[in-house]
Amino acid sequence: MTTLFFGSSVFFSCNKLDIADGTPPCIKKDIQHMDECDDCINANVNIYTFQGITVYRMDPGSSVQGKNINIRDKDCNSLGLIYLNSGNDTVNGESFSKAIFVKEIWTKK
Repeated sequence: MTTLFFGSSVFFSCNKLDIADGTPPCIKKDIQHMDECDDCINANVNIYTFQGITVYRMDPGSSVQGKNINIRDKDCNSLGLIYLNSGNDTVNGESFSKAIFVKEIWTKK
């Protein structure tokens, strides 16, 4: 019985990501994909308030060529992309620089 419990706890701890409580399931799924991505070095997800709603800034990391940051709502609908290589930060018709940072919910380790 002890061996089975130990084996189960090791299995679950290896698959658990350090994601903030209350994160929507679809955002967690996107985070899992970024965590498994070899090119997603320094990937992170932050919460902002933008245009009166909570949004998730999905940053795939610093080593990705032509990196685009996706801005999603709690249902994983994309509000737009921030194109870092071109300097375009317009999301849903407005500059994302007006967004208010709330907190980081995940960073790739």
